[in-house]
Amino acid sequence: MVTTGRLDVAKRRSDAVSNAARIVAAARRVFTRGDGLGSLEEIAREAGVGIATLYRHFAHREALASAVYTQIFDDEFAPALEKARLDPSPVNGLRTLAESLLAMVSRIQGLIASAGNFPAVTDDLLRRFTDPLHEIVVKAQKAGELRTDIQADDVPRLFVMPGAGLTVPGITPGAHRRYITLVFDALRPDHATPLPPVTA
Repeated sequence: MVTTGRLDVAKRRSDAVSNAARIVAAARRVFTRGDGLGSLEEIAREAGVGIATLYRHFAHREALASAVYTQIFDDEFAPALEKARLDPSPVNGLRTLAESLLAMVSRIQGLIASAGNFPAVTDDLLRRFTDPLHEIVVKAQKAGELRTDIQADDVPRLFVMPGAGLTVPGITPGAHRRYITLVFDALRPDHATPLPPVTA
C-alpha cells in the first residue's frame, strides 16, 4: 500500500520536473528571439513560476542557457546527423553536417553568448555522437574521400573551429560555405601531410 507521504514525494518530484521543463521551454523562447539577452525574471514570468523556483533548478544564467542549447542541439543536430549517415558520399554528409551546425549556432548567437564557453560546451555535446560520427568517418576513408589519419575523435574539434570564428556578426552563409570548403579540403587524402599524434 502506497502511503500518503510517498504520494506527496512523488507529486513534488513530478511538479519539479514539470517546472524545470516549463522554465527551459520559456528560456528557449526568450533566448531565441530578439537579441537573445532576456533577463531571468522575464523567463520566470514567461514560465509562470517565481524567480526563486527558477533559481532552485538553475543556479545561474549560464546553466539555464546551457540547458536550452543542449535541447536545441538535440532537436536539430541529431536529425542532421542521420541525414549525413544516409548521404551517398560520406564526406559530403560530414560537410553538410558541419554547415548545418554552423547555421544553427549563427541563428542563436545571443543564447550562445549566455551559455559560457561555447567551444567547450559544443565539443561536449558533439562527443555524445561519437559512434555515428565514427561510422561516417570510416565509410569516407574506405571510399577514399577522407585522409586515413583522421579519427572520429577529431571531428568535434574540426566542427568547433569554424564555429568559433564564423559566428561573428556580418558573416554570410556564403562565407560559411567558403571556409567549410577550405577545412574539408584539408581532409582530402591526396597530398595530405601526415598528422602528428595528438599526444605529441
